[in-house]
Amino acid sequence: MLHHKVPDVTATQNSWNEYVSDLRNSQYAAEALPTIFPEIQPTHGVIYNPLYPTNRVFTELVLKSEDIQYIGLSASGYVPDRYSTLALYRSVQSSQTAVDSHTLLDSMNNPLSEREIKLVSRHLGQLVQGSDPWVYSTPPTAKPTVEIKQILGIENEHPVAVVLIGSPDETRSSALVGAEFERVPIDQVSTVQEFIEQSLDVARTAPDINFIFRLHPRLAPNKRESIRSPDLDAIEALLATRSSNVTINAPGDGIGLYDVARIASFGINHASSAGLEFLALGIPVIHYDTPRLNAYPPHLGLEVVRMDPIGFLEAVNQAKDIPVSVEIAVPAWRWYAVTLLRAVTHKSWNTQTAPPKIPQEPRLQWLRSLIPQGFRESVSRKRDQQQRNKQVNQVSESVDIPDWIEECIARIGDFDNSIIWNPLSFVRGSSMEERTESDRVAQQIALLRKAIKEYRVS
Repeated sequence: MLHHKVPDVTATQNSWNEYVSDLRNSQYAAEALPTIFPEIQPTHGVIYNPLYPTNRVFTELVLKSEDIQYIGLSASGYVPDRYSTLALYRSVQSSQTAVDSHTLLDSMNNPLSEREIKLVSRHLGQLVQGSDPWVYSTPPTAKPTVEIKQILGIENEHPVAVVLIGSPDETRSSALVGAEFERVPIDQVSTVQEFIEQSLDVARTAPDINFIFRLHPRLAPNKRESIRSPDLDAIEALLATRSSNVTINAPGDGIGLYDVARIASFGINHASSAGLEFLALGIPVIHYDTPRLNAYPPHLGLEVVRMDPIGFLEAVNQAKDIPVSVEIAVPAWRWYAVTLLRAVTHKSWNTQTAPPKIPQEPRLQWLRSLIPQGFRESVSRKRDQQQRNKQVNQVSESVDIPDWIEECIARIGDFDNSIIWNPLSFVRGSSMEERTESDRVAQQIALLRKAIKEYRVS
């Protein structure tokens, strides 16, 4: 459904053919694995992207087993170094639960290090450049702000609210395969259509504010795909009823996310990671329907509950009077550092190789033979994990970046049975004083804004 942007697998012949092929392969896996597992007796099952069809069968069988530890593995979202990073998850839904993690939220209390600020800035620079194949956004145009407004049909100096509209098909597909983490029951979560309707209603009651409805690039043919989403028809029908202070930033009109960020007074977000990008530039952001968001903690912006037009309008009036500032940006930069740098393992940053272990000759061999093998293995794994944890602690105290293998082992050993992703969090470097941190972030934002204005990204 994601590949073909269809509401169901029978919508086109191509989507149906692909589904039948995947179903056949999944059936092979479902028949074979229950026979293979007893022969191998695995203690851990490592799955890259559990939503691929055969991977999903493997995942479900592992999760049903009491003897196998599930380990979800993926590359992180750190664009400049994506393929040298490892994110390790506890369940299928864990990748959506960073905002619910007590370890990650606690790590937000630690100011950034000099290195982390440079690395987050590098990540944001890559998003601006838009050259990575996994980044939907296109590069900024470097047009003057007056010209950007003219293209979008804005002819006054009123505040500008950018409404960030996500792509419905990703949420729909995730919910259908049981991968959507439900903070509230799924039928109580707002849809993209509801968000648009509520935002249009607020725009009608705030004629002194310009509203730009920015459509997600995935809805239309874009640099990654050539397919138009059927969801765009319904969205365009809703937007046809817009008031005169509403304009549309559609894929293909030549105005990118960072162009509209240059003229934005504040953002209004539903579930898009673009809200975090706005915050990182110091732009205030309103979030509609807190349980829907998993890209960043909603408290980084103003929060609006569902179907509350009065509260929504109050938040809009509050946001338009909040100036763009580094105070807004710093928590967003910390969140980027926590999720992209501290909570994942960076293989290419290895600064120390753990010394090889010297095999020891087993003692009391006769006694070992009397103890059941399963019990010996269990005790051995526990003792080995304690030694590894001790080594990781020693390494982390002596250098900035622990050895990547030891770090992976420590993260896996720290897994619990919760769906919530609570990884170990390593601060990459020495935390700054908050004042120094703020000054450094302000300097990097100034460079980013200059790069956007002139479209020069190193």
